Amino acid sequence: MPIRLIPCSFLLALLCLATGCGENSDVVPVTGLVTLDDEPLSGVMIRFTPLEAEQRITSLGMTAADGSFQLRFDSQRQGALVGKHLVQVVRDPSAIDSDAPRPKRIPDHYSSGDSELTAEVTRGGSNHFEFALSSRKAR
Repeated sequence: MPIRLIPCSFLLALLCLATGCGENSDVVPVTGLVTLDDEPLSGVMIRFTPLEAEQRITSLGMTAADGSFQLRFDSQRQGALVGKHLVQVVRDPSAIDSDAPRPKRIPDHYSSGDSELTAEVTRGGSNHFEFALSSRKAR
């Protein structure tokens, strides 16, 4: 009898790995575009932090030369949790010491914990967000 349990438990373990046992199915792909003063903003980090979820796991992405980004939830999944998010646009700290061109200065009201940017990530929606930032202060 114990011999039959070993193959069954092995198959159960394989099934669990193949189907993503323990994965959060509320993670969906998220893409977007960031511009500053109507120009693509490259080389900056985008952070989506859930405002309502029990797990406040932040998804991150880097903008490409054309200002486009794609978020990563973790090392194996792309996207963000479904729900409303605080969005922050910040300089990539790893780029400070590199020879890469430095991005334009990002106004604090887009990069702080009090960022005015938000996004609603939905299940089944396009989840493509465009953020048109301005270096001029809002009046």
